[in-house]
Amino acid sequence: MTRFLLLILIVMISSCKSEYKSPYPADQDLFLNEVRSYAKQYTGNENGAFRTQLHMKRAAWIKTQAQLKKGVSGWVGEVKDISTSSVDNSIALSLNFSGYPIEIQTWSNFLSDNLSGEKTMIELNSTLGQKIVSLRIGQKIKFSGKFLADNGENGIEEISITESGSMTEPEFAFVFSDITPL
Repeated sequence: MTRFLLLILIVMISSCKSEYKSPYPADQDLFLNEVRSYAKQYTGNENGAFRTQLHMKRAAWIKTQAQLKKGVSGWVGEVKDISTSSVDNSIALSLNFSGYPIEIQTWSNFLSDNLSGEKTMIELNSTLGQKIVSLRIGQKIKFSGKFLADNGENGIEEISITESGSMTEPEFAFVFSDITPL
């Protein structure tokens, strides 16, 4: 009888264990976790040379992720900000990710968007623009598109002004092709 109760207890404990399932697709989960890992290492060390080397290592890792420039599909994010340009009424969109100090966004102004070589801001009257009009701040969405290519050190455009900002709260420029509210 004691063995039987012990067996039941073991089965109950085993069934209580559940594996963590990320709310993000595998390629997004990899990207978010790698970038967050570099951010934690960066903030955990005050040595400027170490930090710069870490920045270079993250850039090298990002360059190995060719799909980021080719396009991603079915990624999930939360709307952080929606604004429009006073020049042409195009939409600037910014997304964040719960638990991660990372943003994916369009350029936030007409000038930067037009100087970047590829427009990231979204036309208000486009099909995509009309989907954005109905979104709320904090709303979860599924999105597709591609990271804006950068021929510089990262391989994709990271728009923070400082190295510290780039590492601890990176903002990656993104060209959205589709959005679906969740």
